[in-house]
Amino acid sequence: TSTKDVSKEVTNLLGPSKENKEVDEITENVEKESAPIDEAIVEISPPHVAVSSAPTAAGSKRASKRPFQCPVCQGFFRSEMVLQQHLAKIHFWNRLLALPKEASTGSGPVFQCSEFPCRYIHKSQTIVAGHLATEHKVVFKIALNIFPDFKLPILPLPPL
Repeated sequence: TSTKDVSKEVTNLLGPSKENKEVDEITENVEKESAPIDEAIVEISPPHVAVSSAPTAAGSKRASKRPFQCPVCQGFFRSEMVLQQHLAKIHFWNRLLALPKEASTGSGPVFQCSEFPCRYIHKSQTIVAGHLATEHKVVFKIALNIFPDFKLPILPLPPL
């Protein structure tokens, strides 16, 4: 499955939105700038060299407009939801696909959400994987397991 296929499947699941369009633009940029990646290489290991999270003079302006940083590729995003979609589509899709539990029913196999006590089921494994990514924010749990120092920024409340 290519990145574009995954992007289309998740966009079909989530529906068109401004943030999904931003994610599609990011996906296109990543595809243009990246060499083809072997499908078997999916997991990204944490970097062995510590990366400073302190913004530089040039980086502080970008960090203020895009405060959500990807722990895998160090990209910056405008919202938690866009980072969540990026992690799901670009870095953790195969892990998400492995999470739904298959069950047999009288009308054929279905897939169940693996998060307790959720009882969400669907005949499509892809749909349940997208549900896990969006409804339970599993991608942040995966990121935290791989990158123990990963944290989402705490943003100040807007003025009243």
